[in-house]
Amino acid sequence: MTALIDVADLYAATFASRHDCHSPWIATDAGGQWICKREPLTGEVVLNAFRSGRPVAGYCLDADSTTQLAALDIDLEDGLMLADRVARVMTKAGCPAYIETSRRGAHLWCSIGPWALPGIVVRRALRAFLQEAGIEPDPKIELRPGQDRLSGPDGVGTALRMPLMPHQTTRVKGVLMAPGGRIIAEKMHEALEAVETAPTATFAAWAERWAPPLDPRAIAPGDRPPRVFAPDDGVSATSILEDIGVVVRKVPGAVKCPFHPDTNPSLSIAADNRRVWCKSPACEAYGANGRGLGTNQLRKLIRDRAGHAA
Repeated sequence: MTALIDVADLYAATFASRHDCHSPWIATDAGGQWICKREPLTGEVVLNAFRSGRPVAGYCLDADSTTQLAALDIDLEDGLMLADRVARVMTKAGCPAYIETSRRGAHLWCSIGPWALPGIVVRRALRAFLQEAGIEPDPKIELRPGQDRLSGPDGVGTALRMPLMPHQTTRVKGVLMAPGGRIIAEKMHEALEAVETAPTATFAAWAERWAPPLDPRAIAPGDRPPRVFAPDDGVSATSILEDIGVVVRKVPGAVKCPFHPDTNPSLSIAADNRRVWCKSPACEAYGANGRGLGTNQLRKLIRDRAGHAA
């Protein structure tokens, strides 16, 4: 039993990025629904899901908006064929991807390591792989993680039913396949033995290859190209921060962020002293795409917060 729990624990660590919560399928009079449970995703939870026939979904973004998991949820009739096309592109690029049968299409899974990546980077890389496979954006091809970053400290993002789990309505279990359709896993231990990890650096490099649509109206706000911050009127970020009582002893460096409760220094200052950024995705100083704020934006943030406080 202990060995089985260990396998289930490793399975949970592989196919979910967040482990302090999970989303079980709860039966209701109307059929059922996914419910976010603020309890650890453990091997015991996984085993109970398999035994009961009621699946568990894992969250794809950790609390710091990073992930070691990339997935696609394709709800199209030709989903298996589309997933296979993307999996071939990813595997050829050095990012092994695996296909799971689903009731209305397919899921595609890719484990990333040894380090986690920001959600926005993983999502851009997935878009790049879709483009390379010649697949146009479609509302029924959903990226996982489903968000660039979490909305705040209590956010959990989007969950996805973990692979090989029974489907929530049909109770039919899927199988995990390599590109080309060869079945590689029907059970947890088989999946853990077969799944190879995509190198973090290789996956991140593909994020740079994503070409946004030409029509700017088709670009989601989180996907807009990062702004290049000009030196503004010569005022430094350090002097602006010192005006509100933040003591900056060296540049570049990190100080406690004044824009959110901060127990550890999380606000960094660029070497040119013209930009700051907070490493907390829930903070306003995180900025578009995590690129932080230029000095004009920093002053505007301070004015806005002062006006709100007044």
